[in-house]
Amino acid sequence: MAVLSKEHYELIASFEKSLRQHRLFSLRFDKEDTADWEKGDIYQNGEVNRMFIVFRLGYALGKTI
Repeated sequence: MAVLSKEHYELIASFEKSLRQHRLFSLRFDKEDTADWEKGDIYQNGEVNRMFIVFRLGYALGKTI
């Protein structure tokens, strides 16, 4: 999946919705500039960014299977 693609934006929305819906975390979803997204820096909060990377890896695995 390409960064800045429609699929990537939909994945970001799904990630944020999932965390809000389950109220597992009370986190901020402030994003980095899109220029930094290629380096894997989507969110300014490192913890949220790591959770998103794991979420994205799970999505990619599910898509592969």
